[in-house]
Amino acid sequence: MKFPVYIMQNRHIDRISAADIDIILASVFDQPLDRLGFEKVNQRKWVRATKPDIREMFAILAMKGASYSPAWGFSLDYVPHISGNKLKWHRTNKSALFDFRYDPLDYKTIGNFDLESWRIDSLYGKEKAIKQARQVAKISIEQANQLWNSIQNPNDIPRVFEEQLRLTKERKVQRFGFFNYTQHPIAYAFTLAKIGEREKARKMLEETIQRGGVAQKCEDDLKQKLSDLLALEN
Repeated sequence: MKFPVYIMQNRHIDRISAADIDIILASVFDQPLDRLGFEKVNQRKWVRATKPDIREMFAILAMKGASYSPAWGFSLDYVPHISGNKLKWHRTNKSALFDFRYDPLDYKTIGNFDLESWRIDSLYGKEKAIKQARQVAKISIEQANQLWNSIQNPNDIPRVFEEQLRLTKERKVQRFGFFNYTQHPIAYAFTLAKIGEREKARKMLEETIQRGGVAQKCEDDLKQKLSDLLALEN
């Protein structure tokens, strides 16, 4: 079997350091996100906490191939995460992490934008990286804002998980689907518990455990935390 060989033609390698990438990202992303009320909590993560139990997030993530791309979503104060063999909380802007993550690279297209529209390269010089960053900022913040504005409280959140779960089941994702993100099924189960969907919450958590998505030492603790939330919201 022959495999395709990809050759970079007419591309002069001019690698940018991580420090210089961070300077470029700050120059492009800081101002528009600051105008939206986001706090910059590290060089590539911004968080806004204006809604009950919900922290909106935007991040620039390092990819293979010396490039970067955006992701956006939510960190939820009522959802724990697994760290090693323990459950921990992430209830501050600094500790916020993606309980729901929307990554445009998981989908073939978003609107009229292809995969290359979301990439910031660090191999071809500052001028190209700045141009790419400006394009990525324009389209990603607009797309992210649509998602953030559609969610006002935990009752609105199940549908974003359900949409991603539907796309996964229909094989309409090209990279990572619902269950590839460890936090997604856990957060979905706890969100269902938060809004009083008792049986659906327990079923989702049990399915997650059966799929091996929870460290064995954390299973009982996670079930107890879900029960505590169900009792609190009863």
